[in-house]
Amino acid sequence: MSQKNMEYLVKDFLKEVKEKLPGWIRDNKVERKEVLSELEEHVWDKAEELSETGKPTEQSVRLAISYMGSPSSIAREYKKRGTPKYYITEELWPVYTKVLGIVCGILIVLNIVLFVLNLVTAGLIGDLSFSFTSIFIAFTIITVIFVALSMEGYFPEDFASPSEVRKKEKEMAKGAALGLPVSSKTGEQLKPFIKPTGKIAEGIVGIVFSMIFFMAPIIISNVIAELTLRGVTASINTEIYLYIRIWAIIGIVEGGINLSRGIIGNQQPAIHQGVLGVIMATKIANAITMAFVALRPEIIPWIAWFPDTGVLIIGTITPEFYGLVQGILLLIAIIVFLTLIEDVYWIAKLERYKL
Repeated sequence: MSQKNMEYLVKDFLKEVKEKLPGWIRDNKVERKEVLSELEEHVWDKAEELSETGKPTEQSVRLAISYMGSPSSIAREYKKRGTPKYYITEELWPVYTKVLGIVCGILIVLNIVLFVLNLVTAGLIGDLSFSFTSIFIAFTIITVIFVALSMEGYFPEDFASPSEVRKKEKEMAKGAALGLPVSSKTGEQLKPFIKPTGKIAEGIVGIVFSMIFFMAPIIISNVIAELTLRGVTASINTEIYLYIRIWAIIGIVEGGINLSRGIIGNQQPAIHQGVLGVIMATKIANAITMAFVALRPEIIPWIAWFPDTGVLIIGTITPEFYGLVQGILLLIAIIVFLTLIEDVYWIAKLERYKL
């Protein structure tokens, strides 16, 4: 048999394989070419091995092709790509949950909005509200699509454009330079967990303002003394000075921590976990002092200006405002406590960054 006819047999076999290959290979020219070239090389090597003369013959080429298996069985091996997780691979699972959350979230909001509109207009706009069956239908369609993609062996990067691939490669190179590890779940490089320049700026600003705040009692005392000499009614409960200085010290500590985190950068996750624990302690101290001041509203300073008489009074708040100020201070304390949840989350998340 002529070389041309043997090449035709191999070419026809590769054509059948190509038609059966999963879409993620067919759509990728480079990947497709590599797969088919590798298969062709195996066919010719096997044909030489099976030939009595050591050179491919018609019979040895046909035998080699039969040894390779059917095009469907070959393509099936490439469809096994990915790590099984239920019926959707682990690689596609984050994308699946994200798409599902966005679509179902939009449908839920749309259902609520249209339901409210019908109530407000007493049904004058007609029955526009979607049944919550639409959410179930969307869930079913999205799940079926991702199950099919998983069975074909698709990965999220198979849908990326060349520009997105280049951008991802740059991010990977930048992350590697920062020493960021690769996720054991997704196989992707973890993103930077802080912006060093932002943390440094935040730390410097925090320290400067906290130092000014620490000097506030001296400045206030001098202002009150000067105003008193000028006949202005001015007095203040100096007990508030203690709390002002406590808040200033806490601010200086937090500023110093943020500055140090910015200098360390996206390195040493264990150190970042430790300083986050210190920040949690400062937040607790901050909230506790807020609560103490809320229990002593009579020490909170206040400025009152009476334009009709031109009288300026510096003193403390009057009893009728105690409830309002206490509520504000307690609300701030609660918000500070709630921010501890974010710190705990980041302490746990930083475990993934440890090499």
